[in-house]
Amino acid sequence: PWELARMHHLATLALAYSQTHDNALFTEFRSQVLDFIALNPPGFGINWACTMDVAIRAANILVAYDIFLASGATPDSAFADVLARCIRSHGRHISANLEWTPELSLLGNHYLCNIAGLIFTAAYLPSSPETDLWLAFGISELESQVERQFFEDGSNFEASTCYHRLTAEAVAFATAIASGIPAERLQNAQQLSSTTNRASPLPWHRIRFQMHDAAGMPRRLPLSLDHFHRLSKMAAFLADITTSQNEFPQIGDNDNGRFLKLIPAISAGGAPERHLDPAPTLSAIGALLGNKEVSCCESRLIAGLMRGAMIPPDTGGAARTGKPTQHKGFGLYSYRTEQLLLIARCGPIGKNGYGGHGHNDQLSFVLSLHGSWVFVDPGSYVYTPLPDKRNLFRSTSMHNTLSVPGLEQNPWKAGRTGLFSMTEKTCARISVANASEFVAEHSGYGEITRRSMAILPDALEGLDECQVAGEKRVNFHLAPDLRVELSGNTAIIMRDKEQVCQLSTSSNLGVEKTVYSPSYGTVQSNFRLVVEDSSTKMDWKITW
Repeated sequence: PWELARMHHLATLALAYSQTHDNALFTEFRSQVLDFIALNPPGFGINWACTMDVAIRAANILVAYDIFLASGATPDSAFADVLARCIRSHGRHISANLEWTPELSLLGNHYLCNIAGLIFTAAYLPSSPETDLWLAFGISELESQVERQFFEDGSNFEASTCYHRLTAEAVAFATAIASGIPAERLQNAQQLSSTTNRASPLPWHRIRFQMHDAAGMPRRLPLSLDHFHRLSKMAAFLADITTSQNEFPQIGDNDNGRFLKLIPAISAGGAPERHLDPAPTLSAIGALLGNKEVSCCESRLIAGLMRGAMIPPDTGGAARTGKPTQHKGFGLYSYRTEQLLLIARCGPIGKNGYGGHGHNDQLSFVLSLHGSWVFVDPGSYVYTPLPDKRNLFRSTSMHNTLSVPGLEQNPWKAGRTGLFSMTEKTCARISVANASEFVAEHSGYGEITRRSMAILPDALEGLDECQVAGEKRVNFHLAPDLRVELSGNTAIIMRDKEQVCQLSTSSNLGVEKTVYSPSYGTVQSNFRLVVEDSSTKMDWKITW
């Protein structure tokens, strides 16, 4: 029940109650919370082993409870008291077990979610020296970690689009609730944070809590203008890599992680949940930054958390410009027209060279035509349960780039100790990135590997160069709903008996059956095209 114990589903119960006022829904919420408390005493068992899970659970229980109360539910006083003690135990567990390390470059999404959960627990509990110190520490670290974990262009430093969505979501909701805390309580938190009596397990040397002036705002803010600007850029990055059918690519790791999930993105007809739909996250950030056109569950929750607080208007925005965009921090280049979305990968391996959630995907690309994916990143499948599968899905051959049999772009340690790290060898760099051309290279195989792509109105022309001797392969992984017909050195790519595009090459061309993971823990079959040659140069062309 590990994933269930994050309690994402409780907010969905609460929203259903807000529409139906069916008391059975609140009874179910009450029963599940009490059952968890009875069977999972603080600090014992798998559901307390990871502080990130504790933080996410606390936030989801509190948001669900808030929605129930706002919708007219009337809990008995005994339950309210038990719930308050439960939340306090969550806050104390988080503060005593932060996923923090003195090696600050390794702090990532776990620590950021710890901080967001601590802010939630502190904000919901009554003001006291303990909870106000949690606030001071949490808000201070939220500001610090946003600056550390997100580049100026808004992209996340872990080289994963899905972890970007997770962390941006945590930042958005934590920012909203911090902004809505009454001024008097923020002042108390600021004063307490500067005292010498710090009987708390928190790493106090990290506190830099201060209030910020903002022109035209009725009161000082607990977070800086730079913080809000970077949050805007987070949304802009996510919007920039999203197709016209509201799906972003799973570049790097994907474990379906969310901070708050009010309503699962379920399609009609019983289709699987759409884990790669960024709309809830973009809506939450849009509402936080003053976009009055946004109206959904997330925007209403953001408004409730902010309690009428005002923040500076958004000047960055998440609009798609249609122009080629280079996100240097993450290492993504995106190009969009009315019919095409091309996203190419070239940059650091993530997490300041540690490579925790990055893949061996340098010079790879994904391509969408008319809003539907054609060439895809096959995802992650699983992590620790199946180490061999974990390594397969992050390997070079599982990405749309040149691979050398027996070699990886960036090696990793054998066994479980190497499942979330790599040794960077690629040192990938872009030399040309404009509206019509993309040229980049890496050094992962010991010799320079270079990819050149020409972007034409109806085609993508590519040339891959590698001086390593012997056979080399360029893989092109297809979306699972596509089929292939080979005709010599040309592959006709079909969807529902209609031609989508074709790929041709002067090298050997083959098709292989392989696997694709649309979300964590699931796998399905798909095809990949393979251009193979012992030459130092291999050309290919995709025409639509």
